[in-house]
Amino acid sequence: MVNIEGKSETVETKEHHGNLLDFASKLEQKSHKVSKNNNNLPLNNNRIATQKTSIYRPDIIVYDENDDITHILEIETGDGGKSMVGAIFLADSCISSHIRNEIQDSTIKPHLIFLILGSKDTAIKRINAIESYLKSVMYINLHIYTKIEAYKELFNTTEKGL
Repeated sequence: MVNIEGKSETVETKEHHGNLLDFASKLEQKSHKVSKNNNNLPLNNNRIATQKTSIYRPDIIVYDENDDITHILEIETGDGGKSMVGAIFLADSCISSHIRNEIQDSTIKPHLIFLILGSKDTAIKRINAIESYLKSVMYINLHIYTKIEAYKELFNTTEKGL
């Protein structure tokens, strides 16, 4: 399969992109301010980040009416392996930086949501391995959902019920 830019797309990439667009669209329908492109974090004091200065590029970021981050969504087409652990540390570091620089309200603890399209057993195993760290330093709330669980939690419905 070839995408619009003439580059080859794998089935996994196509599945990731389709789910990203689907979830972003559903969040926008619920009146959320959603960013699904060029999500570079952390932001500087002018609320700007570039590829050169960023350390983390999540799939979807949801903001509240004051531009505070409320949700960060990561779509994992596999079973949630090592990349999840890195994303947890990077998201936490970015939110910590935002709070220190008064970009993020310190009373708002964003939800980092991993949407696992495969089995979430490996993801749970990896998270359990770093559990002591997670309890001590987190500036984020961590959630690991299958697609069905994510629809129920985020939209109070099933995938087909939207």
